[in-house]
Amino acid sequence: MLGKTLKTLRERQGLSVIQLAEKLQINRHSVYKWETNENTPSLEKLEQLGKLYGYNIERIMSGRLLKKNQSTDITTLKELDEQLSRATQTSHISRTFSDFLHSHGANYFSYMQLHRSDMKENPTPILLSNLSKEWMRIYVENRYINFDTTWKNVLTHTQPIFSDQLAKNAHETHNHRVAKLYTEMIDHGMAYFVSIPVHGTCCLSSTTISISTNTEKKRLAFKSKLPEFTLAAHHLYHHMHRIQKDRELAHTFPSPLSPHEIEAVKGKALGFTNEQIARQLNISASAVFARIRRAKEKLKASNEAQLVAIAISNNLLPHDFSGMRS
Repeated sequence: MLGKTLKTLRERQGLSVIQLAEKLQINRHSVYKWETNENTPSLEKLEQLGKLYGYNIERIMSGRLLKKNQSTDITTLKELDEQLSRATQTSHISRTFSDFLHSHGANYFSYMQLHRSDMKENPTPILLSNLSKEWMRIYVENRYINFDTTWKNVLTHTQPIFSDQLAKNAHETHNHRVAKLYTEMIDHGMAYFVSIPVHGTCCLSSTTISISTNTEKKRLAFKSKLPEFTLAAHHLYHHMHRIQKDRELAHTFPSPLSPHEIEAVKGKALGFTNEQIARQLNISASAVFARIRRAKEKLKASNEAQLVAIAISNNLLPHDFSGMRS
C-alpha cells in the first residue's frame, strides 16, 4: 500500500515526520495521514517526494523500490565536480552536494566559511546547508557560532574530527554550552557527524556532514566514506569561491600592492619558489624577487612568511583557487 511505501522511503532517508513536513512545507498531520492511508498526496507533493527520495512517481505508486531513479544519482567525485561546475547559484550547489551525500549514505551538511581578515570575537560566517530553516534560526538566535566546536576546530586543526571526539572533549572540559548545542543537533537529525576543515589562501571553511541514525553499523559505514567526504568538501569550497568571486561576499578592499606584486605574493602563499612563480608568470626569477621585495617594503614585513601572513590577514589576495589541488 502507498502509505507503507511512503513511510519506508522516509525512514530510509533518515527523516522524522516533522522533518519531512518542514521540507514539504506542510502540517505533520498530513504526513501521518499519508502513511496510514487516510489520505493521498497530491501530484505536486508526489513529485516533491520523488525528487527528495530519488524515485520516479510510477515506482513510488507501484511500491517497487528496488531500483532508484538514476537521473538524480551523483555517486563519484568526478560527477560531483562536474555538476558543481555548472552551478550558478548557491541553491544549486546545495542540492548537488546533498545528492552526492545521499548516494553515500549521509543525510545532512552544513558549510561555514570565514575570511581570514574577519577573525573577530563574533564572526558571521557564510552558511550553506540542507538542514531545516528551524535549525538555522535556532543556530543564529543562540549565537552558537561563538562556541561551536566544529568551527573552533577549523581555527586550529587541518584534520577532520568526528562528533564522538568533540563530545568527549566537551565532557572533559565541562562545557555545558557545547553539550546543549550537541543536544540541539541530535534533535534536528544530526545524530553523528564529522567536521572537515579546509584552509584556503584567504578563507577557512568547515563542512559538517552527518547521519541521522547513530548505530555502530551506520557509524562504521559513515567513517569508511571519510576520504570521499574530505575531497567533496574541497570541491564545495572551490565552487563556493567561484560563485562568490564577483559578488559582495568576496570582500574587496583597496590594495596597497600592485597587481604584479599580488600575483607574486599569491604564488608564495601557495608555496611556490621564485623560479616556479617566474615560469607561471613568464618572467625572470629576479623580477619575482623584486616584486616580493617591494611588497615586503609596502606591508612592512621582515620576511616572506610574514609577508604572506599580513597579506592574508588583510584580505589582499584574490579569490582565485584554480591552483588548488584537492
